[in-house]
Amino acid sequence: MSKQKSFHAETPRTNIVSVRFSNDEMETLDFVCQVLDQSRSQYIRRKALTGGIPRPEVRIALDEERASAVASQLARIGNNLNQIARKLNSGDEQTKRMTDDIVRTIDRLNERLRFLRDVEDFHGNSEALGCT
Repeated sequence: MSKQKSFHAETPRTNIVSVRFSNDEMETLDFVCQVLDQSRSQYIRRKALTGGIPRPEVRIALDEERASAVASQLARIGNNLNQIARKLNSGDEQTKRMTDDIVRTIDRLNERLRFLRDVEDFHGNSEALGCT
């Protein structure tokens, strides 16, 4: 049986490890740390030493009135998306530039999503991050 070390806040930490991140990786790391309510050091230390991170607990309870309000807002968002799609399909030059910007943004978001999916402890809990 393997013995797992216990890491306590009182343990003096005198050794420093330097790690380099790209700007996008740093943004993703900061996002994950914010979701988990941990510092970068806490997250990296736990991931490096145990391979595990705590799962954020997200609970949303809506009464009937709020659920109806959310459904109404979602319908409005759907209508807005239809208007956006109509504009994007018009083919003018300004729309082409906007479309290119949107594609680049989606590519960056997909990179971050792939990173989050690689984080072992998010498997099975992706709905907490809106990654379903």
